[in-house]
Amino acid sequence: MYNNKNQGILKFLSQDKVSFLNCKNWEETIYEVSSPLLQCNSLTTKYIDCMIDEIKYYGPYNFITDGVVLAHAKPISNETRIDIAVGISEKGILFCDKKKAYVILVLSVDATDNHLNILRDILIVFGVQTNVEQLIALKTKKSVVSFFEEKLAT
Repeated sequence: MYNNKNQGILKFLSQDKVSFLNCKNWEETIYEVSSPLLQCNSLTTKYIDCMIDEIKYYGPYNFITDGVVLAHAKPISNETRIDIAVGISEKGILFCDKKKAYVILVLSVDATDNHLNILRDILIVFGVQTNVEQLIALKTKKSVVSFFEEKLAT
């Protein structure tokens, strides 16, 4: 493949940006997964609200494959920067149109196209359905980060 360690998901994803979820609804889920990005100033509550509004308006367009949601919104001037967080729900979170997500990715973007490397990594990892099942089965933050390292190392 290619060496994207310094450009894609692996540049941004760390154990503190991985959450194991037990949320009541999908809106709470978006806030929970976004929380580490909010803490490190990669996004704002306004950006989180925009992601939620877009999911409400457009419905399940955020599902990139069965069981995986990629939540994102348009950049808000200088308030956001590129970053990513991952949430995993063993039981699944019910989203609009009664679709269930087990993996929730929150992508914060800026006004550049530098996030395209992250999107490429997402396609590589989640283009294989068994990867989704493997990721859901993981129990530690360290194993989640290692999972992405392994899948993107080839």
